[in-house]
Amino acid sequence: MPTATQVCRTECAYCHEHFETTNLAYTHLGQWACSRCWLQYSFQCDRCGAIAPRNGRLFRDRQTVCRECTETETWDPSPSGISIASYAKIVSKRKFGVELETSLSADYRSLKGQTLFGAKYDCSVSGMEFISPILYGDEGLEEVEFFCDLASDKAFDVDDNCGYHLHLDVRDETTVQLRHIAYAYAKSYAAWRNLVSSYRANDCNYCHAPSYSASSIKTCRRIKDFMARTDRYNYLNLYAFERLGTVEVRLHDASLHAKTINYWVIAHTRFIDAVHDMTYAEIDALFDGDAGSQFNELCRIWDMAGGQRISEFYRRRVHEHGAPRPYDEDCDDDED
Repeated sequence: MPTATQVCRTECAYCHEHFETTNLAYTHLGQWACSRCWLQYSFQCDRCGAIAPRNGRLFRDRQTVCRECTETETWDPSPSGISIASYAKIVSKRKFGVELETSLSADYRSLKGQTLFGAKYDCSVSGMEFISPILYGDEGLEEVEFFCDLASDKAFDVDDNCGYHLHLDVRDETTVQLRHIAYAYAKSYAAWRNLVSSYRANDCNYCHAPSYSASSIKTCRRIKDFMARTDRYNYLNLYAFERLGTVEVRLHDASLHAKTINYWVIAHTRFIDAVHDMTYAEIDALFDGDAGSQFNELCRIWDMAGGQRISEFYRRRVHEHGAPRPYDEDCDDDED
């Protein structure tokens, strides 16, 4: 036995150096480790207090948590249950879904059962990502408003690491119509990028400029094969079609503001409805110009559809992001 002047020393299971036993701690594998090695291989979950492997840690709502805690805290969206829809505001009958990333979503678990939205983890953000079910009609917009009210009540927040992703149903489009939709988005990118922040337009790797040209869409042999080979982080994710039957617009800044979210839905559903039956020549005539002239054409498409007027909202958005106001026609939208 050691005498009063002797100190018990134990070998670290990782670096194999010897330390005073009082300076060692058990890892998640039950092995002694020095403080340096313990921090390299283990961590303590802020929620359950368990010692867990460091490579499995996740950051949620400013806490470091283990996978066991997170596996029980996600859920899928519930079906919308809309039986009879109205279309006075949205006009388009196209189905859609939204994905809203957050940087802070404390007490989000209490939303389960209150909203149709599901919740999942995304390693790129510090809060939760909330996913709508398949939505359509003005009732779909109302479901987004209801979720945003709940998020506001709970003081959810977003930051530059977060995004807002919009899925648009194109399952019933013909292969020709799919080509025209993808072609029109490639041609009109200059206009769309002026509706978001400089960071989303220029610096975010999760919604970059199209990695394909409009001409490559026009000349590809099979459009569905072409879409399946594209990078999912393009501003318009064509790859989503193979898995979900949608195209995904990834460009928009994160938001929990219902009007901002819903106007983006209206803008893109009306755009696709307008361009899917156009010819390449008609699309070229609309979008061969600069960003300002392209934006003018977007406004005309939106306003010609009727319903909720959104063009003035986006003219202000373009102005706020540093581009010139495209035109001075008086087509104010409803303020709400």
